[in-house]
Amino acid sequence: MMPIGVVTRNRHKYLDVTLRSLSATRMPEDQKVVVLDDASDNPHTKRYLYTDKFVELKEQWPNTPEWKRIGLNVVRSRDKGKGLKGRVKVVRLAQRPQGVVNGSCAAIRKMMELFPKECSNEGLIMLQDDVVFNSNWMQRMVRALIAPGKKKPPIGMLCGVRLNKPIKKPQPDPFLIAEKGCTAQCYLFTPRGLDAIRDFITRNHKISRGFDNKICNAIRSGGAGVYLMHPPVCQHIGIVSMVRTWQWQWKNKKGRVGYQARGPYAMNNGVKKFL
Repeated sequence: MMPIGVVTRNRHKYLDVTLRSLSATRMPEDQKVVVLDDASDNPHTKRYLYTDKFVELKEQWPNTPEWKRIGLNVVRSRDKGKGLKGRVKVVRLAQRPQGVVNGSCAAIRKMMELFPKECSNEGLIMLQDDVVFNSNWMQRMVRALIAPGKKKPPIGMLCGVRLNKPIKKPQPDPFLIAEKGCTAQCYLFTPRGLDAIRDFITRNHKISRGFDNKICNAIRSGGAGVYLMHPPVCQHIGIVSMVRTWQWQWKNKKGRVGYQARGPYAMNNGVKKFL
């Protein structure tokens, strides 16, 4: 069983959709899911993360033809829902927010601390709090790791989707991303990949952006490869960013979507009990 960590901060309405989509996908019965909170201070988010009380969850999603055409019409908020206590393990990473880069590094370290055997033997999946999934996303990613033929370089990180990047020629599944970064919505780290990034995730970083480029470089520097699922196994739903501000658009540098990703995407009425 490969554990799943979901990094979040002050976005419980997005996180609820992400967890509901995850809950509707095909995973092992004993699947471990941990939400890693980078010191959320929004009172409604804290109520959602740390209690089992009802919280307002309504969010206004785009209603454009493009949004529907790529299968995101399934993205709907609940008006209200119970918090995660008793259903999903939530870990607060720090008393003060660390930012995207340091917070993401701290989240990976915490997952390796919580699940040392699983990370050493099988690997680790890290998600952001604003994605929806194809129902077979995990099976496809695991199959990609054991597909016939040896990958050169060996897979260190397998990415579920890459935003705002056209693919102009046929590619295998998965295919090598030899340079630059691959956006961090869905990363599967192999044990080899976790070894490669160990130094990177234990350092304190002064930068507040560029986590995806930096961690991809760390994988490559460790002698492993960054690969991308093709077609993607999930889609980004973020229309407001903690780092940048934009209005959601299709095929625009501010749109932040996986061009090749397609539905149907799985969606549950509530969040499954992962404890």
